[in-house]
Amino acid sequence: KDRTSWAGDLDKKDASINIENMQFIHNGTYICDVKNPPDIVAQPGHIRLYVVEKEVLPVFPVWVVVGIVAAVVLGLTLLVSTTLAVLYRRRNSKRDYM
Repeated sequence: KDRTSWAGDLDKKDASINIENMQFIHNGTYICDVKNPPDIVAQPGHIRLYVVEKEVLPVFPVWVVVGIVAAVVLGLTLLVSTTLAVLYRRRNSKRDYM
């Protein structure tokens, strides 16, 4: 009971709850049966609960991401510059022979 909290909105007919500290043993089918005669009489709802392990993604500092992006941009700039320089020299060297 200490792990549950109300998360619903009765005006919207939402009877949601939050459950904290779930474990694998809690996997299973649960039945929600709301009764408040004569106002509310409904068919029980079946809820299939799957508890999975939460994966924590690695967090890189901003300076690492900025450094990687800068290195890639610099590398591409050098590659394009070198390619253009080689093509320019080849084109000019053909003119010298004619």
